[in-house]
Amino acid sequence: MALSGAKSEQANLGQFGSIFTDGTGAVVAPSEYIICAITVLDDATFTTLAVENNASGSRVFANRTNPAHASDNGSEGSGGITIASTDVFPTGVTVFGRYTGFTLAGGSVIAYLAPKH
Repeated sequence: MALSGAKSEQANLGQFGSIFTDGTGAVVAPSEYIICAITVLDDATFTTLAVENNASGSRVFANRTNPAHASDNGSEGSGGITIASTDVFPTGVTVFGRYTGFTLAGGSVIAYLAPKH
């Protein structure tokens, strides 16, 4: 479920909090939050990029474990592949989704939080 109304505006402004890292330790969202956006401050690669499981169990957000939108069954879409550890996200890119955590292999990012709902 997407954020809407005031919650969406608050998330866009970073009012639910943020996490900065330029290290290789695991970053995990607080238990009542998800990471709704990750902005790359210096070219970044990810060792892990964990997505929140949604109710349907489909893979809808790009990640490091399973390809999102990779099936050709009509309801999921097709063409998605898993993000490789060698894929570089350039400075200035923002990735949106419902992530529970990640680990950088290199670079620096700021991750923005939003409440689960």
